[in-house]
Amino acid sequence: MEGGMGFRDLRDFNLAMSAKQGWRMIQWRDSLLYKFFKARYFPQFSFLDAKESPGCSYVWRSLMAALPILRLGYCWRVGNGSSISVVGDRWIPNHPTNTIIHPRQELVGELVVLELIDPELHAWRIDMIMSLFHKNDAEAICRIPLSRRSISDSIIWLHNKNEELLQEFKQAQAQLTVSWIEQTSSEVWQPPPLDVYKLNFDAAMFLGLRRTGIGAIIRIDKGEVMAAM
Repeated sequence: MEGGMGFRDLRDFNLAMSAKQGWRMIQWRDSLLYKFFKARYFPQFSFLDAKESPGCSYVWRSLMAALPILRLGYCWRVGNGSSISVVGDRWIPNHPTNTIIHPRQELVGELVVLELIDPELHAWRIDMIMSLFHKNDAEAICRIPLSRRSISDSIIWLHNKNEELLQEFKQAQAQLTVSWIEQTSSEVWQPPPLDVYKLNFDAAMFLGLRRTGIGAIIRIDKGEVMAAM
């Protein structure tokens, strides 16, 4: 359809927006939004391990619908290794599934990547790794570069087929962004103050179908869309 936002359908658009919001939460764990959702929905574990709960909000259900995309596309970047589970997390780039392919029974516990790193040399404990893991896994681990400084672990995005949804979001985002500098009419959207979110909503009634509809969008001062329904 000509003149559209470039999305195959509205579900893809909503899914992409929810995925981007979820990615923001992963990257900005000091944000008020992250702290609010963590306290309510996943106090004992990470956002990537969170689940939909009975009676949860519409926003949380939307985030959970997009979570499989993030789970398939993320990978830990090794810093000091203290936040990464050796068996449970995705942390080995350029390796099938980005995880340990041949886990051994003795690794089922709470072993973290930190224990595989020599803290003084900032290098892998190669002898230990070769003794604990299958040859293919061990070689993949030892190829991961380590920083010479003690830095925190971080989560990065790896390209996969689901990234297409996020790319579609970015394309639509460019069309949704408001060029508010040129706006002069009081009848068009007006930006909120800096660091303030603005919610706009509307509703319609379809008498012939005996249905109603509602839409809402949250934007910041530059017009960037933060969430929508």
